[in-house]
Amino acid sequence: METPTTVYSITTKMDGVRKDKIVDKIINELSKLNKEIADARTKVAVLEGKRDECLKRLKEEHGLKSLEAATTALKKTEAELEKIRIDIENKFKQLREDYSW
Repeated sequence: METPTTVYSITTKMDGVRKDKIVDKIINELSKLNKEIADARTKVAVLEGKRDECLKRLKEEHGLKSLEAATTALKKTEAELEKIRIDIENKFKQLREDYSW
C-alpha cells in the first residue's frame, strides 16, 4: 500500500526547481500578502477613527453634521470674508481721499 504524500514533500523536479521549493515560495508570498492585508485593515480602522473624531468635533464645535455641510459653510464664510475685505479696502480708499496723509 502506497502512502499519500503531502504537497510539501513532493521532490520531483519541474523545470529544474523542486516542487516543494515552489510551494514554499507560494506560501511565503501568500503570508506576505496576508500581512499586508492585515496592516491595511489596521490603517483603515485608525483612519476611520480619526474621521469619526473629526466629524464629532465638527458637530460639537460648529453644529455641522457632515463634511458636505462644512464645505457649504466654508464657502459661505469665504464669500462673506471677501465682501468684508472689499468693504475695508473701499473704506480705506475713502479715508485716504478724505484725509490725505
